Amino acid sequence: MSDPRDPVAQEIAEIPGRIRRLRRRHGWTLERLSDATGLSKAYLGRLESGERQPSLAALMSLARAFGVAVSELVGRDEAGGGFVVRGTRVREEHGNGLRFRPLTPPAAGGGLEAMRVTVPAGHKPDQMYEHAGQEWLYVLSGRLSLSLGGGNEVLDPGDAAQFDAQIPHRLAAAGAADTELLLVAAPVAAPLFDSYLRRT
Repeated sequence: MSDPRDPVAQEIAEIPGRIRRLRRRHGWTLERLSDATGLSKAYLGRLESGERQPSLAALMSLARAFGVAVSELVGRDEAGGGFVVRGTRVREEHGNGLRFRPLTPPAAGGGLEAMRVTVPAGHKPDQMYEHAGQEWLYVLSGRLSLSLGGGNEVLDPGDAAQFDAQIPHRLAAAGAADTELLLVAAPVAAPLFDSYLRRT
C-alpha cells in the first residue's frame, strides 16, 4: 500500500487506474492493447491491477498507443490549474459512423468532456441515443441535422445547441459535405458518450 504522505508513491499508485480508464475509453480489450503496444496481455493485466510497476519503455509504448503524453499516465501537470491538449497528438477515432478526436484528457475524469466530431455526408442513423448529463454543440462547418425528442433542427456553421442528454437525440449530416462540430458534455457518469460513440 502506498504511503499517502509520499507524493511520488501516490502518483505511482494511481497509474494502474489511469491505464485502465484510457483503455476503456478507447473501448479496447487487454488483447487489443497488447497488439497496439507490443506488451503482453498478462503484463498489461498486472499493470492494471497494480501488481507490477511499468518501466519507462512500457509507459512510452502505452502513451503512443493511446495518443497521449507520458505525463498523462504518471500525473497531470497542475501548473496553472489546467492542461493543454495538443491536436497533433490526438488520434482520430471512429464509432457508429462518426469520426472524433477527444479534446480533454481521458484520465482527468469528471467535469467537462469535449471532442471534435466529424459527421460524414450521408450519415443518417436510425437509432436515437440518450445518456446522463448536459450536452452542448457548436457547428464549425457543413450543416447538421439534430433530432431531439420529437423535433428536428438543421444547424448551420456558427449555430449552437444545448440540451439535456437524457432526451433521445441523434446527429446526422444535412448537406452534401461532411459536418464538423465541437461537442461538450458535463457532467457525465461514464466517459463521453459511451452510449453511442463506441469505438470500432
